[in-house]
Amino acid sequence: MPLNWQGGDDCSKLEEKGITRLRLRDWCNRKYKTHLNLRTVGDCGSLAVLADIVVFASNEFEKNPRRYRAWHSDFYTNFLDHVPSDAAEHDASTLVYKLPAGVSLPSAA
Repeated sequence: MPLNWQGGDDCSKLEEKGITRLRLRDWCNRKYKTHLNLRTVGDCGSLAVLADIVVFASNEFEKNPRRYRAWHSDFYTNFLDHVPSDAAEHDASTLVYKLPAGVSLPSAA
């Protein structure tokens, strides 16, 4: 019977099936040409975390540079950072500076 695991499964499920962390580490190092140590594999709580570490450590995968994406941590503030504001309209040194209403009207003398 084939074994089916999901990314959210705990690594302890592997040990229940007889796959030790040592064998898992050796397989990852051999298959994906990584240099993982046993502590790194042992600290992985889920298979998704292990897969992320293997992809990051291996040159077998084409990957983009890793960047911290904080947009999800504070949605409201990050949303406001991307909303255009009219702050430049009140700065006299910018091209879009708008004079207050009625300033350009001729004087009523």
